Amino acid sequence: MGLGILGAFLGSAIGGALVYGFFMFAGFRFPFTGTVIGLLAALGARWLARGRDSTLGIISAAFALITIFGVLFAMYGSFPPLALISVAVCGYLAYRLAS
Repeated sequence: MGLGILGAFLGSAIGGALVYGFFMFAGFRFPFTGTVIGLLAALGARWLARGRDSTLGIISAAFALITIFGVLFAMYGSFPPLALISVAVCGYLAYRLAS
């Protein structure tokens, strides 16, 4: 379980860096920001844990949600209300793929 938590952390950090890097490079936010971060958090957790677990899904969703909030705040300086869709997709993907 410890390696799965590390994988969720690393996956969400890499996803956040990719999304923010793309924003800085291209100058716009692509619509499915949460998809990338949630997917990488869940896949990192599954890969290092070598399996699935509902607790691991909750932990990876938590890391992914913290990351998406941080990235959106870094991009906009505040939290845009329409970004709730991206946040919901991020948490859902991270939970469902890791558990």
